[in-house]
Amino acid sequence: MGALGDASKYAQFQMADAMRDMAKNPGTGNSAGMMMGMMMPGMMFNQLNQQQAAQLQQQGKKADDYIACPKCQGANEKGARFCTHCGEAMLVEKRCPSCGVSIKADAKFCPDCGFKMGTKPKCGECGHENLPDAKFCVNCGAKMGVKA
Repeated sequence: MGALGDASKYAQFQMADAMRDMAKNPGTGNSAGMMMGMMMPGMMFNQLNQQQAAQLQQQGKKADDYIACPKCQGANEKGARFCTHCGEAMLVEKRCPSCGVSIKADAKFCPDCGFKMGTKPKCGECGHENLPDAKFCVNCGAKMGVKA
């Protein structure tokens, strides 16, 4: 009965016990089983983060200075570009093709200049439309992302 020492572990134990009992009677409680099945991953995820926070505090580090990897959930320092555990990219961002400001990958508009993502940026010197990832204008050679 070591699971009784921690309230969250006890709740997980009780949930697993209830799921086992429901599995024995497959014709009853389908909606309750479905709800518990949807809650379990969230409970496990939170528990993992609590364990990571506790480990970081034991090491004398602030848990607020770390984020979880989107792939493996490993603890990484904020601002890390790649996970130190699995190598997955941590920062998913890109640059605005119009002004060069760093933006989130899912942004539809640049927060700095209002450029609509997915459209072709115009050169600040000659006004020619260029490809979104162009560093220089194909028409006049001016550096893209520099306001004239």
